[in-house]
Amino acid sequence: MTPTHVGSLFYSLDFTFNPTSAVYGWEQIELKPNGSEIAVTINNLEEYIDLVTDFCLCSGLRVQLEAFRGKFAMHTALYVKHA
Repeated sequence: MTPTHVGSLFYSLDFTFNPTSAVYGWEQIELKPNGSEIAVTINNLEEYIDLVTDFCLCSGLRVQLEAFRGKFAMHTALYVKHA
């Protein structure tokens, strides 16, 4: 590898601000407007990490918790109604 090639690897991370996850079942998530058009580089990597962390631990988890809460409330109401 030449130093130029090593440098280009650092600056060309080859992904955008719309990650996917086969493990968690996301099809492309837009982390920011036009995220699919914005390449992640060494210069904006920290922003990408912040947005992914927020999605995974806050906004993405919120959707799952709201769904759980709705089902839990429905089942709890049925249980109390029949008790």
